[in-house]
Amino acid sequence: MRRLLIVTPVFPETGGRRVEKLVKYLPRFGIEPVVLTSTWQTEIARQVQAREFPETLKIFRVPALPDDPLKLFSRLTGRQALRERLQRLLYLPDFWAHWVPAALLRAHRLLARLNIQVVLTSSPPESVHLVGWWLRRTKRVRWIADFRDLWTQKKQKFNPPTPLHRQLAIRLEQTFLNASNVVVANTPANREIYRRVFGVNSHRVQVIPNGYDPEDAAGETRPDHPDPHSLTLGYLGYLDKDQFPYLPVLEYLQEMRAEGLPVRLEVVGYISPRARSELQRRGMNWVHYTPQMPNFEAVPFLKARSDVLLVLLYDSANSHAIVPLKLYNYLAMDRPILSVGPRGGEVERILQQTRAGCHFAVSEKGAIQQFIRRCWREKQAEGTIPFSADKGTLGKYNIIHLAGKLARIIDQQGAHW
Repeated sequence: MRRLLIVTPVFPETGGRRVEKLVKYLPRFGIEPVVLTSTWQTEIARQVQAREFPETLKIFRVPALPDDPLKLFSRLTGRQALRERLQRLLYLPDFWAHWVPAALLRAHRLLARLNIQVVLTSSPPESVHLVGWWLRRTKRVRWIADFRDLWTQKKQKFNPPTPLHRQLAIRLEQTFLNASNVVVANTPANREIYRRVFGVNSHRVQVIPNGYDPEDAAGETRPDHPDPHSLTLGYLGYLDKDQFPYLPVLEYLQEMRAEGLPVRLEVVGYISPRARSELQRRGMNWVHYTPQMPNFEAVPFLKARSDVLLVLLYDSANSHAIVPLKLYNYLAMDRPILSVGPRGGEVERILQQTRAGCHFAVSEKGAIQQFIRRCWREKQAEGTIPFSADKGTLGKYNIIHLAGKLARIIDQQGAHW
């Protein structure tokens, strides 16, 4: 069985979960993953590790050397805000840069001891690619640079503290893209951005979407089900993140409630205190909130309570290339999807291909409300809302299928070593 060293500072992940799912399924295709990560773990991550992975999985956790020196500064001075500003100035390209030296030391030993020929580094955070870049230069391993999201081209996220930081980050991204043997993008539109902006040959970029795990959707059976007397929209994740158009959509729903349509929103994830105050001020007590839980619990939990699943997208440069993880989870939940955001993007393309739902611009108030009214009529008539997605197309986003694709890439790279 060929071994693959996967370097990621957080494992299991707290946001995008592609790495943990690939680690889970790669052994089915003859690849033994070896994970190099940090000692940082949330309680949810511990639950995921205990449930998803066998004890035989090789996970090597290394602390940062030295630990963040600014931590002592904030303890002595009590100036946390200043510490955060200094972190942005001193750590390039991001805070996890202070973990890279320790990761490199351990990676060198693992490559020799376990006879590993192929390394995969997965971002964000982007500093992890410094490990792959250095190992490629010094050990001549085959390096797969996995970008689970855009970096410098994601304008609503990329906000460096100075113009110098901006230029250095762009130069680093160009270096990583040029030096790696294979670049993995998570959408076709992102691959096009790497070609158009950075001049990367398309044949060097493989597209592997984040995908869904069918075992999550088939999780513990729950006795509860959507309220038969209302239409419940389900939402997974951070409701008011990155300027999502949550307030206009909720206003549309509020209008429909005033007309007598009993629509409600079930959120599993996070709503900021500011957003919760705003919802309370507007009298939107029909928005129900459950805190974040492991994905293997959140997906069946939300599926059992929802008639329709909601996606919100921000409108900014290159937002057409972005597909939120929640969309892939939704594809496995057998519920129609309502997506609201800019037209002509990857999310709209996926919904059209799979026939799993409809996408509207936030300005299309009438069309959004018409979609919801139709869903309510169908639920009243049938007791449920028909879901007639193309199962064959949905299968392309099954993480087991995607793990097989990555395994073939790893085998090809190992053959060149």
